[in-house]
Amino acid sequence: PDGSSPSGFNFKVLDQTPLNETQFVINVGISTIAHTYSSSSGTASTVTKYSSKEQKFDTGAAAGTAIRGENVVGNGICLNVNNDITELVGIVTNAIGAGNTDSLPGITTGIRLEMDKCRRDVAKILKSVCYDITRGGNTKVIGAAKSYYDENGNKLDSLVDPDEFDQSVIALEYSKDICRRIINNVRDGSYTIGTAFNISAADYTPSVGIMTVTTTVGHGLTAKDTVILSGLGFSCATHNNQISVTNFEYDRQSGFSTITLASDHGISSGDQFEMFDIQFTCPGGSGITTTIFPDGTRGYIYDAYVGTSGNVIKTNVGISTIEHTYDTGGVVRIGVTTTVFPN
Repeated sequence: PDGSSPSGFNFKVLDQTPLNETQFVINVGISTIAHTYSSSSGTASTVTKYSSKEQKFDTGAAAGTAIRGENVVGNGICLNVNNDITELVGIVTNAIGAGNTDSLPGITTGIRLEMDKCRRDVAKILKSVCYDITRGGNTKVIGAAKSYYDENGNKLDSLVDPDEFDQSVIALEYSKDICRRIINNVRDGSYTIGTAFNISAADYTPSVGIMTVTTTVGHGLTAKDTVILSGLGFSCATHNNQISVTNFEYDRQSGFSTITLASDHGISSGDQFEMFDIQFTCPGGSGITTTIFPDGTRGYIYDAYVGTSGNVIKTNVGISTIEHTYDTGGVVRIGVTTTVFPN
C-alpha cells in the first residue's frame, strides 16, 4: 500500500484465516506486479477511531408529526436554529399585526424528557458499569439493561418520550467516548495510535490484494479492528520495464552521471527509476569493498534530471573521493517510484 487506496494507510482486519495471536489478514488492493517482502521491515500499529456520534433530542413536535432531531454534540455542529427563530418570531409578529390571537398555533411542549430523571438514570447505568469493572462479573449492568424492559422482554411503554431508548444509548456511547478521549488526550472524531508491532513477514497476493501480516509478538487485533501499516519493504519483479545499461559516465566530484541505455526509456525529468548491478573498476588500494553499484546504502531509486530523454538518463548518484570507471553490465527499471510501503 502506498496510500493511494481509499483507506489510505488504515486497513480493516478481515474475518478470515489466519487470524491468530501473531497473524492477521487485510486487503491492500490489487497489483499487476509481484512483490516480495523484505525480511523484518515495517510496523503495524493498532488504532482507535473516536466516535463522532451525534446526540439528538425531540423538539416536541405536535402529535402525529415527524419528530425532528437536532445535532447537539459530537461533531461540534451548531444547532440549526435559523428556521426556529423565523418561525417563533413570526408567531409573535403575526399576532401583533392581526390585532388578535386567532392566528396563534396550538401549543407544543418542547423537549419532553424529564431531564433530572434522565441524568439520574444514565448515572445509575454508569455506576453499574463501574461496579462490575471493579468487582468482576456483569450482574449490575444486566440489571440496568433489564430496567428498560418488562418481565416478558418487551420495551416499557411508560416512558415520558418514546425515543428515550435511543437517547439513553446515545448518552452512554457519548459518555464512554468522553472517557476514552480524556485518557488518550484526543479530540472528537480523531485517531489515536496505540501499540506498534514489528512485522516479521508479509505475504501478498497481488491478483486479489490480500496480505497476510505476521508480527513478532501478539497483536491483540480482532476482525474489523483498524491497523496502520508503516515502512514495509518489498522487492518488485520486473514487468517489461527493465532496460540494459550500455554506458555510465560518472563525475565523482559532483555526483552527476549520464546513463546510456540499450533502448528508449520513456521517462523525463522529475520521474524516478531503479538501478541495479552496474560494474565499475576502481584504482587499486582505494579500499573499495565492492565494484557493483548501487550497493544499497542509498537505496536503488533515483531521480531523473533535466536532459533525460531518448535512451539517456541524467541523474545524481552522490559524490565520491575515488575514481569510478564503467566496466560492464547493469539494468535500469522504469515506472517504480518506491519499494517501501506505505510511503
